[in-house]
Amino acid sequence: MKQAEKIPEFTTLSEASRFTGMQPRTIKKRIENLQVHHTMGTNNFYKTLDVIKNIYIKANDDEKSDLNLTQEKAWYYRELTEKVRIEKEKLADNLLDAEEMMIQQTKVYLAFKEKLLNLAVKLGPRLSKMKKVEAIIELLETCHKEVLLEIGSGVEEDVDGED
Repeated sequence: MKQAEKIPEFTTLSEASRFTGMQPRTIKKRIENLQVHHTMGTNNFYKTLDVIKNIYIKANDDEKSDLNLTQEKAWYYRELTEKVRIEKEKLADNLLDAEEMMIQQTKVYLAFKEKLLNLAVKLGPRLSKMKKVEAIIELLETCHKEVLLEIGSGVEEDVDGED
């Protein structure tokens, strides 16, 4: 059988953190009124029993303890409720997953790139025959609007789930 560790008479902030599982800054706040017993190097040593009392037990009856189990449970259940709400909204498709949104945006950008690259092939022969600048501008604007409208309708279909 493994023998239990003997509790030392004095402890540092980091040792108290290790055996309580609390963050050092939390322990430091709770033992700020304790007198340092001795210092070795940069470490302050406190009486272990006093540290434990100050961490877990109220200093006196009229002070409120930082360890309020009811408040901790209430906080936990609020967070749990929020998590469940978010999961329900995801299931009901009210929220988009970040990865899913990134995939949809990538599809939109690739479609836009493809349409713009194909404009030269589509318009090249027609533009070479045109002589008036106004007609060329009108043709380019028309094709530009068509590409944007086509991409816009593709985005709406992706959002509606008709991909």
